Amino acid sequence: PGTVTPLDPVEHVLGLCVAPIRSDYTHYASRSADPSSAAAAVASAVGNPSGAPLAAANAAYDDETMLTTRTLVALGTGTPSSEDSTVRGRIMLYDIVTGPSGEARLVELSQTESKAPVSALEGLDGMLLAAVGQKLIVYRWDRNRELVGSAFLDTQFYVVGLQVLHNLIAVADVYHSMHFVVWRPDQRILTLLSQDDDASTLYTCAFLVRGKTLGLVATDHAANMRTLSFDPTIAESQGGERLLETGQLHVGARITRLLRVRMPEEPPSYALLFGTLEGGLGYLLPVPEGVFRQLSMLEEAMAANLPQLGGLHPSEFRRFCPLDRRLHTPKRTIADGSLIWRFPLLEPQLQTRLARRIGTTASKILEILTRFDEQSRLF
Repeated sequence: PGTVTPLDPVEHVLGLCVAPIRSDYTHYASRSADPSSAAAAVASAVGNPSGAPLAAANAAYDDETMLTTRTLVALGTGTPSSEDSTVRGRIMLYDIVTGPSGEARLVELSQTESKAPVSALEGLDGMLLAAVGQKLIVYRWDRNRELVGSAFLDTQFYVVGLQVLHNLIAVADVYHSMHFVVWRPDQRILTLLSQDDDASTLYTCAFLVRGKTLGLVATDHAANMRTLSFDPTIAESQGGERLLETGQLHVGARITRLLRVRMPEEPPSYALLFGTLEGGLGYLLPVPEGVFRQLSMLEEAMAANLPQLGGLHPSEFRRFCPLDRRLHTPKRTIADGSLIWRFPLLEPQLQTRLARRIGTTASKILEILTRFDEQSRLF
């Protein structure tokens, strides 16, 4: 402990997260120790919640225990081998400590071997949720600086994405779409609430939050974005066992990461910042239903009355492109922001004419877009 273990030449980093991890570490009593040693570095990283510099870490264990929570960096890896051997993985925990001169460095606290690749990691109720092959495993960090499995859940094939909101978990599977899981801390069990029956090859998933409304977002290999909901009161959900598809959009780029960011408004809402394999960045904003209807009508008016690049219709480009051959009922709940943001660049006379077509004014539309611009200033 205290030194950073290098990765193997063929070892790949598959999962990374920064999460608060709770452990029943012991107090530290003053005792002679070498401040430059690895043990002193770990003492400063774990047993000194006040964040004192490394030079003050002259400490050792005694018998009194307490619960401590520290924000740690968790790393999940996979090491491919020959076709006759299974892929192995590791989970490594690091703390970021500051030295006497102010430099920051990583201190390795623990290392756990696994029999399958660790493809995703998230913090969960002071513990670590890991996707290990086709299993979800909840690890707690014990007083011996070891990760100990506390609960597990078998998934379908191979988990590629996780996102946690309180005790709710969104799970993206590479071949079996999305699962909706709940963590019950009093019983320490993971329970599958619902799942999507679509055979999509997902890249990632996330929660979309606006006030008391909660939705699910998934992105797939065909450059689509889908929104889903969990509602046991609707007959189509089969008592809540099936997630309901509420919206579709062809993004045109493969989204591999969705980051939930708090928006400066009330009630509490969160935007989704995303990155693509093609090197692009974008965001998804939750909006009230009345505002969405105005934007949807504006989108249709602009698509019908403006010259389009190459004569190509935007609605056709945004049409959902499923990987399977099943029929999907088109659901328009996601507006095309790249088209709508052309509105401020139009001439005032054309803005007024388009606004009249949808029963509003150009100033109201510009006010809505200005508010979106302020909400999307995430950094």
